Amino acid sequence: MIMIFFSDYTYINKNVLKATFSSTYSSGELKHINILNFIAKNLELFSFYENFFFIDDDTFVNIGLLEKCFSNNNFSQLNIYGQVLDKKSNPDNPLFSKFSELRYMSGGAGYIVPRKIFEKYSKFKNYFTGFSDSSFGLNVDKTILVDSKLFNSQDLDYYKLEKNDISKYITFHYIKTEKLYNEYIKHSRELN
Repeated sequence: MIMIFFSDYTYINKNVLKATFSSTYSSGELKHINILNFIAKNLELFSFYENFFFIDDDTFVNIGLLEKCFSNNNFSQLNIYGQVLDKKSNPDNPLFSKFSELRYMSGGAGYIVPRKIFEKYSKFKNYFTGFSDSSFGLNVDKTILVDSKLFNSQDLDYYKLEKNDISKYITFHYIKTEKLYNEYIKHSRELN
């Protein structure tokens, strides 16, 4: 597994690509759209990648379970996997008053985008929603978004899960301290 990070600077030795000049939180949408367009435009540079996994910087990833799902071919190359957000599951989300038909993947929960998606969608538009995940959702066909129960846009406590449940999921969002992250790592390895 190779990781590439996108930010407001480039650091080749650490696989960091510059996507904007801005380091503000509000630049996240532009960074994401820019990196999607960079991948789509330069797909030959990423010929050894079958999938791209987009996550926030405060998302815990259970690498063991993720690798197991890939090796078991649990993810089709024709769909995008993550936690789907829509008007039905998030009726209080103000985005749905402007984009009532919006259906998108939670960026905090993370989502897997197969290479074939970039072959189909060669240009991504910034819709200026204020959020990178919703802008991405407006760019792709809603029918290819698969709601996988393995991705979580909140932390363990939000779902009223126990620590030994961590190993059953690929992601949890809002893991903001190193101590908490290490605790998630410890519990994710217990059953893998």
